Amino acid sequence: MLAIIAVGWLLAGTVLRPLRLLAATAHEISASRDLSRRVAVDTRDEVGQLASAFTDMVVSLEAASASERQLLDDVGHELRTPLTIIRGQLEVSDAVTFARARTIALDEVDGMRRMVDSLVTLAQAREAGLVRLEPLALAPLVDDAADKARMLGDRDWRIDARCEVTASADSQRLTQALLRLAANAVKCSGPGSQVGFG
Repeated sequence: MLAIIAVGWLLAGTVLRPLRLLAATAHEISASRDLSRRVAVDTRDEVGQLASAFTDMVVSLEAASASERQLLDDVGHELRTPLTIIRGQLEVSDAVTFARARTIALDEVDGMRRMVDSLVTLAQAREAGLVRLEPLALAPLVDDAADKARMLGDRDWRIDARCEVTASADSQRLTQALLRLAANAVKCSGPGSQVGFG
C-alpha cells in the first residue's frame, strides 16, 4: 500500500509540475508586468497545449504593449512640433504680424484636431482611409511649411525649389511630414545652419 501511495505521489508530482510552473509564471508576469517571460513546458499532452496557448497569449500581449508604446511616442513627437510652432508664432507676433500668426496657429490647431480625430477613428475602426485626397497646389504648401518651420529653431531657412504643379494629395499629411523633417533637421544641426525646402 505504501509503495502504491509513493508511486501515485511521484506520478501526481510529475503531472502537476508543469501546471505549477504555468501558475508560477503567470503570477510572476502579473506581479512584474514583464511580458518577456515564457513557460518552459515541452510536453505534448493537454498541459503542454495549455502552456503553448498561454505563451501565444503573452506574445500577443507583448506585441500589443510595444505597439501602444510606439503609438504614444509617435503622438508625443507629432504634437510637439505644432505646439512649438503655435507658441513661437504667438511669442514673436506684434500688432502688425498678428493676423499671419493667428492664421498659422489656427492651421496648426486644425492639424492637431485632425490628428486626434484620426487616432480616435483608428482606435475605433482599425482601418485605413485616413488620408483625404484633394487637388493641392504644391508651391504654396511648401511656402506655408517653411513659414511654420521657422518657429522650430534659429536656422537659415530657405526655399531651394518650388514646383508649380497641382497634385492629388492631403495637405495636412504632407505638411506634417515636412515639419517632421524640419524638426529632425533642427535636431541634427546647430543655430544658423542652412535648411532648404523644396
